[in-house]
Amino acid sequence: MDKGLQRAGKSVFLSALFLTSMLLSMVAGATPDDVAVDGDLSEWTSDTLMGTDVNGVSLHLTWNDTHLSFGWEGSDLSSTEEGADLFVYLNTSEGGSALSSDWGFSHVLPFAADHAFVLEDSSYHAVLAHGASGWST
Repeated sequence: MDKGLQRAGKSVFLSALFLTSMLLSMVAGATPDDVAVDGDLSEWTSDTLMGTDVNGVSLHLTWNDTHLSFGWEGSDLSSTEEGADLFVYLNTSEGGSALSSDWGFSHVLPFAADHAFVLEDSSYHAVLAHGASGWST
């Protein structure tokens, strides 16, 4: 077989392989669950469980077309000493901070966040935004 023809055949094969892999690897996003945010996690599937810490506090996460929903169970929010704190950081635009809000100390985040939700107990929660002057409510 002619070497030019072999190269052309390999080129066509590689191009077809490349295009096929691109078409097969296309991912269509789907929302995992459309749940009612009502304090009852019984309708949340096991796929929404992100993890449970050593204290038995579990975090669930799901979304639909318009909302990102968190389910958090196992912590006593009425306790100011024994309850767990919850910090949710989101990156929704360019910029932000890779340092968390200072809550006695700061954590290094794995991304630059520009919004945060903080829940300390039943008496305090806040929505924060990061701007030129740092984190603010």
